[in-house]
Amino acid sequence: MIVAICDDDKRYINLLTELVQCYAEKKNIIVKIKTFEDPQKIFINDFDVILLDVVMPSNDGIDIADRIRRDNKECNIIIVTAFTDRVRDAFYVKADDFLTKPVNYNDIEIAFDRVIERQIKNRNIEVYFNRIKYIIKQREIDYIKAYNGYILIYANGMEYRNDTTLREFLMRLDKRIFSFVNRSIVVNLLKVEVNKNMVNILGNEFKLSRGHKAEFMKAYIEADLKYIKIWRRRIDRK
Repeated sequence: MIVAICDDDKRYINLLTELVQCYAEKKNIIVKIKTFEDPQKIFINDFDVILLDVVMPSNDGIDIADRIRRDNKECNIIIVTAFTDRVRDAFYVKADDFLTKPVNYNDIEIAFDRVIERQIKNRNIEVYFNRIKYIIKQREIDYIKAYNGYILIYANGMEYRNDTTLREFLMRLDKRIFSFVNRSIVVNLLKVEVNKNMVNILGNEFKLSRGHKAEFMKAYIEADLKYIKIWRRRIDRK
C-alpha cells in the first residue's frame, strides 16, 4: 500500500507517519509512505491512500481532493483537519473519510481498516460471457467451479467463463476472502454459511473436503473476525 501524507505542518506529518507505521506493524502489512508539504507534488504519483490537510498556505485541501478524485477514482482520500465545518465540503468531493485533529491511533486504525475493506471488495476481475469480456468486482463473485481446463464464475446471477485453472484464477483474487471448499470449488467467504462439513452460499451447498477443512476454517474464522460481520451489518442496514 502506497500512502501519501500532505500537511504544511512538519510536526503533523511526523505524527501521521508514526501512526500509519504503527498500523502497518500491527496489521502485518507493507506500507510505503511519502510525505509532502506542498500538495501540488502529490499529482506526480498515484497513491492508494492520501491523508490530506485542508488549510494550507497556498492551497485548499478540498480543491486538491477534487482534482485527485477526477484523475483517480480508486484513490482513498482521507481529509485530516481541525476544521469540522469542512465535513460537507469533503463529502462533495467524494472524500472517503474525515479525521478531526488531533488525530490518534484509533482514528487511523478505523480509517485504514475501511480502506482495506474497500480494496478487498472493489478489486476488478476480468471474466467472459459468450466470448465477450466483462469487468466485475471480486466482491460480486459468489463461487467458482473448476472443470477440465476452464472455470465457471458465478456472480450477479450470471455464469461467466475463464479459460484458466482454478488455482491460477485464485491468484487474481484476495485470499483473505476466497478459499477452497474442495479441489474444484472456491467460495467467497463474505457470503457463505458453514454448518459442520457443509458450506452454503445463496442456496448452493458444497461439501467441505477433509483435505481442505483446516485451511478453509482458518480462513473463514479470520474473515469472520475482520470483514464478514462488518459486511453483513452494512447489508442489513440497506
